[in-house]
Amino acid sequence: MSRHALGSAALALLGLVTGAVLLAQISQRADRAVDRVSPIRNTIQQVTVLLDRATGTGVLDAGWTTPVLGQGVSSNAAIAGLHLPTSTAAGDVELILVLASSPRAPDQSVTVRVGATPVGTWTPHGDREETLRFVVPSKVRSASYQLDVGFDLPGAPPPPIRALSASTRVLRKP
Repeated sequence: MSRHALGSAALALLGLVTGAVLLAQISQRADRAVDRVSPIRNTIQQVTVLLDRATGTGVLDAGWTTPVLGQGVSSNAAIAGLHLPTSTAAGDVELILVLASSPRAPDQSVTVRVGATPVGTWTPHGDREETLRFVVPSKVRSASYQLDVGFDLPGAPPPPIRALSASTRVLRKP
């Protein structure tokens, strides 16, 4: 093999390696950028809010600490609220919450309501994450297609709960 051919092969190999490394770095940065700037994720019928990234989105009402990446938000008052966007499609809405409580908190029921309407209760058990599902009647949704979710926490001071994500999904009529 001539020096010219060997040089061309080495240059081609260097280009391949450089391209692969650059592509790997760009894809890693793109994944991180999407996770940092996309706290609200929409599909046609479902809207998911990652509460650990919810600063400045208007989702967090009073009663929450500052979000912590990977840990969500913690309640710091007897009443904590969320303003959750929903799809504009007609119908009842399934409210899906991923919550956890303090490991030292006693087993006390938390009332979950939308506006003034209670939609269910949750009794946390330790600090494990739990996925809760509640059906919210269409008549309870606001005209702006938003769910104003409230958590009524018992006790004085109430033990904190941790909220990681909240999703709303419009249920299709059968």
